[in-house]
Amino acid sequence: MKQKSAKGPTPSGDLGETSVGLLYVRVGKQVRPLPDWAQWLVELGAAHCRTDFASKEKHWAVVTIPDRRFAASLIAHGAICARLHQADWPSVRDRFAGFAEGTPITWIDANNEARYGELLEMDDDFISYRPRVHGGWGLKAKRMHKFASSFWPANEDPEFVDGRPLADHPDFVIAATGMSAELVLGTSDIDAILIGNRTQLEADLTDVCFSVADEIGCLADTVRAREMVGLGQHHRSAIISAVAQPEDVEGSNCHGPAIFDGASAYLRMRDAVESSAAIVVLDRWNPGAENAANTVQIERGETWISAERVEVRPQPACVELYQWTELR
Repeated sequence: MKQKSAKGPTPSGDLGETSVGLLYVRVGKQVRPLPDWAQWLVELGAAHCRTDFASKEKHWAVVTIPDRRFAASLIAHGAICARLHQADWPSVRDRFAGFAEGTPITWIDANNEARYGELLEMDDDFISYRPRVHGGWGLKAKRMHKFASSFWPANEDPEFVDGRPLADHPDFVIAATGMSAELVLGTSDIDAILIGNRTQLEADLTDVCFSVADEIGCLADTVRAREMVGLGQHHRSAIISAVAQPEDVEGSNCHGPAIFDGASAYLRMRDAVESSAAIVVLDRWNPGAENAANTVQIERGETWISAERVEVRPQPACVELYQWTELR
């Protein structure tokens, strides 16, 4: 089997410490760096997952941009990648408890390459394994310190769990997150909630126009919305329609930010989702955005208790950002 590459440049700034691969956008046959405003949105989502908010407070960030297509999806991608690197994953010993000699394993090595092999034995400090080399097994057993957190029990083919495909582009998932496919795609949580026009959100998420290093994929591969992955599949986020009745989704909550895609989503659903942080994306040229912006200004003046800001690098010239914190 071809070994999966997880190589890719790491962006500077807040995302550097998460080992998230830098996204590129594909335009026809050309591959271009993600525009600065789009990369900033990824960083904004990551910053909102790394900030510890007080339990009785809610942080709001309102972003206005010329065109909000892909914006909510990029923010969710950044939030989920950051959250994955914060998660308290079980120890290596716990992961391998009960697994016999010969259990297939996968890991990311020091060169950020995905590797495969089989478990031989494990003591208090080291894992012994036999690497898979050029479609066969290496003759010499190797050892690695057990605290190499990228080790994970896995099927020999990391694209499947229990015979089911994990994602349409598992190589892209490995490269974009810097983690094993099983770790990302074999666990569930709600690290972000996207609220907006579901048809448009799904179109943005499934557009195969991104790449990391040489791996091609779409944001649905990392965002993994519960409503899109299928019954019984693991998920990392949820989508709520902006035309849903607020009382039908009250009590929805997530560990990361609630992301409101557009003016109508914010005006209708701003009180329906429980989260410690919320990000509102407004299209500057949409007539409805003016009403939403006025509502933001009124609520900001009435409810804010501080102007504390989430630390993120200064926004690009085409982006406006307003932040405040209020009591929940």
